[in-house]
Amino acid sequence: MKRDTRNNIIKPFNTRAFSLIEMVVSITLFAIIIIAAFETMGSIGILRTQVSSRLDLNSELYGAVEKFVELIKTGGDIDYEEYWNRKAVGTTTMS
Repeated sequence: MKRDTRNNIIKPFNTRAFSLIEMVVSITLFAIIIIAAFETMGSIGILRTQVSSRLDLNSELYGAVEKFVELIKTGGDIDYEEYWNRKAVGTTTMS
């Protein structure tokens, strides 16, 4: 124990400690940071899935465009009457 000579009071050696309020504040700040980190990770996962599906769609679209370009270059035939009947009427013709 240590004696305070001015007030003649005996104080314990280890008087440095965290108060209850300091502990509550620190735990609250830590919880807020953890919650923000988990929400960010969740958002990153959702965005990663969206980007992946868009990349797959772009890849499929690129393949379809390449097929059309190849068809046009080779002079492939497009049967417009057959196309019209399938889309507009719902029937097929005998070609």
